[in-house]
Amino acid sequence: MNGVNFWTAPGKPTELLREFVTWFDANIEPITLGNGDDWSWAEPALVPPTNATYSNHGSGTAVDLNLEIHGGQGFSGTFTPEQAGKIRAKLASMGGQIVWGGEWSSLPDDPHFEVR
Repeated sequence: MNGVNFWTAPGKPTELLREFVTWFDANIEPITLGNGDDWSWAEPALVPPTNATYSNHGSGTAVDLNLEIHGGQGFSGTFTPEQAGKIRAKLASMGGQIVWGGEWSSLPDDPHFEVR
């Protein structure tokens, strides 16, 4: 994706995340920075636990997109209403197989998308 590589779990997780990330890049905003701005797999010990469990980054089933623009854990509302509507529609069209951290009420995470 514009020179940005993602490390994801093989099989269905990679297929789902590739479809979503490719769509996001073309329809929401370009994914271009890499190097901590866009990331996927992370050593589980490096990802802080959330609600007593580790992030899906540790299993290679999550991506963060444009972190510098959209913050991270604790950030919501960083996408325009139009962008948020498009994201929701795309995720619905994928059968809810990907969850958006921007929809979480207890610890929102706008740039975070993970396989359910």
